Amino acid sequence: MATKNSSTDYARTYDLLTHSPELQHFLLEGNFAMGCTLAECSLLCSFDALFPKTTWQFFEAGKNKDLEELFRITRLFHHACEKMVSVCQREMIDGAYDKTFLWLLDPSFSNRLLPPYLGFSEEESLACRAVYEEHFTSIP
Repeated sequence: MATKNSSTDYARTYDLLTHSPELQHFLLEGNFAMGCTLAECSLLCSFDALFPKTTWQFFEAGKNKDLEELFRITRLFHHACEKMVSVCQREMIDGAYDKTFLWLLDPSFSNRLLPPYLGFSEEESLACRAVYEEHFTSIP
């Protein structure tokens, strides 16, 4: 049994990891560093395709309790997300971001979602690509 948790609320992450230690907890990049300060946890990272080496470094830093590296990469991912996602001013399901991040690497990959879901529009996708290419292509 496992959980998937994307909360960035420290108290919620604390409660989850301390009150359900028998479960395997998959945390997103926003709360993985917090979780690693509390217990063993797994990483479910939206940036794995864009930044594969950095994602592995992030996971290893968490496993090794290297808090300086763990929080450095947390800041980097937060900054990348903030910049790339800011081109879209509405809430979307996780798959919209995941597909767009893959599309940034391979424009032949469709980032379209089926109804009733809405993903990035063509304009938003192109704006996201411009941000990615200007700021983040050098991150391994």
